[in-house]
Amino acid sequence: MVSLYFDIRDIFRAVKLGFAAKKIWIHFTYLFYGLLIYDILTYIAAKISGYDLAIMWHTYHFFPCPFSKAYPMDFNVGGDILYWVGVAVMVILWFLASAAVGKITIEQLRGNDFYSRKEAFNFIKKNWKAVIFSPIALIILMVILFVGGMVVGAWQEIPYVGEITTNLLAIPIFIVSLFFVLLVAVIALSFIMTPAVVATTKNDTFETMFELFSSLTSQPWRIVIYDILLWIIAPLGTALFFIASFLGIKVMFATYYYASEIIHTPEKVNTLFAY
Repeated sequence: MVSLYFDIRDIFRAVKLGFAAKKIWIHFTYLFYGLLIYDILTYIAAKISGYDLAIMWHTYHFFPCPFSKAYPMDFNVGGDILYWVGVAVMVILWFLASAAVGKITIEQLRGNDFYSRKEAFNFIKKNWKAVIFSPIALIILMVILFVGGMVVGAWQEIPYVGEITTNLLAIPIFIVSLFFVLLVAVIALSFIMTPAVVATTKNDTFETMFELFSSLTSQPWRIVIYDILLWIIAPLGTALFFIASFLGIKVMFATYYYASEIIHTPEKVNTLFAY
C-alpha cells in the first residue's frame, strides 16, 4: 500500500501516477472511439446541411469544428442533433475512461499494482450510471430551479397578490438563490471529480452527488489550490511525455535510416571497423 500524506504533497504524485502505459492506453482508446464517433456524426451533419465535405476535410481533417472561422458551418436541425450527440458521446467516453483510470489508480494506491484493464472495464460496466447521470441529475436540478425562478418572477407581476406573496417569501427565495449558486459550482466540479468519486467510493448517483456537495463545502480551499496545482503539473508532465515521444520517434527514424544505408551500401559497414 502506498503511503500518502493526505495533504498538498500528494498532488505532486499526479504525474508519476498518471505516467503509466496502461492508463494512457485506456484514455487513448476511449478518446479514439469518441473522436471517431464525433467525426462521423459531424461529417454526416455537414452533409445533410448542404456543406462540401471535401472542403471540410481539407480544412479540419479529423478535428471538425462548425464554430471555427476557418470554415464556419450553420447546421440545420437534424445536423445540430447529430453534432451534439457526437459531442455528448465523446464527453461520456472521456468520463468513463477517467473512471477506469481512477479505479486503477486507487487500486494502485491500495497496493494492488496488478489491477488489470479488464477489471477496470468490468467496474465501469457496473458503475457507469453513476459516472454519467450524476452530472446530468445536477444539471436537471439546476434547470428546475431556474424555471422555478422564472415562475416566481412571473408570479410577482400579478398585481397585489403576487407582490405581497413574493415579499413574504423573500428570505426562502434568497436561500434558494444561494443554493443555485452553490449548485452551479458543484456542477462545474462534477465534470472534474465525478469519475474519481465513483472510482473511489463505488457510490450510486445520489451518493455521488452528495459526495460532490460535501467535497466543495467541507474544504473548498483544497479544491481551488489542488486544481490550480494540477493545471500546472499536468501540462508539464504532458510536455515531458511529448518530448520523450518526439525523441523516441527521432531515434526510430535514425535507426531506420542507418539500417537502410547499410543495406543499400554494404561497403559502409567496413568503415565502422576501419580503425
